[in-house]
Amino acid sequence: MDLVVMKGVRPGVLAIPVLGGQVKLTVTDAFGNTNSATATVTVNGSIPAAAITVVPASTVYTGGVPTNLYLGYGPQSVTLQASAGGTSYAWTGPAGLNSTTSASPVFTATTAGSFAYQVTITNQYGCTNTASVTLKVQDVRCGSNNNKVLVCHYGSQICVNAGDVATHLLTHYDPLGKCTAGTARLLAASPEAAQPPLFEAFPNPFNESTTLRFRAMATGTVQLRVYNALGQLVLTLYDQETQAGQVHDIVLAGKDLAEGLYTCRLQLNKRLFTQRVMLSR
Repeated sequence: MDLVVMKGVRPGVLAIPVLGGQVKLTVTDAFGNTNSATATVTVNGSIPAAAITVVPASTVYTGGVPTNLYLGYGPQSVTLQASAGGTSYAWTGPAGLNSTTSASPVFTATTAGSFAYQVTITNQYGCTNTASVTLKVQDVRCGSNNNKVLVCHYGSQICVNAGDVATHLLTHYDPLGKCTAGTARLLAASPEAAQPPLFEAFPNPFNESTTLRFRAMATGTVQLRVYNALGQLVLTLYDQETQAGQVHDIVLAGKDLAEGLYTCRLQLNKRLFTQRVMLSR
């Protein structure tokens, strides 16, 4: 940068234009005389991306919210995966993580409560960014030896065997835990009355593949997931925005699936619907 220095001048003004990557220094003296020079400035570095993905330790269905854990049923721990690209990670929050410097620490549920964590990601340039997540842990153990699971069935709290929980969650749409004022049923008391205009599977039973056809009742995010007889997530067939009235045909292939009964769970916004299909060789 060539810069003319004049005697008796007062400090100049540094102007950084939006485009071009150049800076300009203008010097003005007491008599109003000016001179200026420009230089190209190269900025090295970038702000790291900051996000946290919560990955449960198992695929056992507990309600579809990975940040919710239930003592006594389903995954008892989750991995908090911070965005890649950092050279160091610093986690803050309550006790419960197996590491405060790992990119993917593990949280293990031991007591009920709400647990808020924040990670600060630093990259190779020394630039930082932060992300946060809140985990909620509920104790759903019941029975004389805490060997059963508490669910809210049609507004009444019942204590059921662990092997029966999947049926309550996927068929009756019962939430885990105690019934509270904020517990909202996803379907009316009569599930048949709340069926969508279209959600069907054909052929059913099937041996090679079946087509799941659905029509969205309203514009929004649609998720179509498949669970086995144990309530374990097997496949996510659809997870994206769709328009009201749009018909979708999604193929469920059976070649990589074990023979048996599967529950296809369709969620549109806050409404849930199911379709059971039988894979028979």
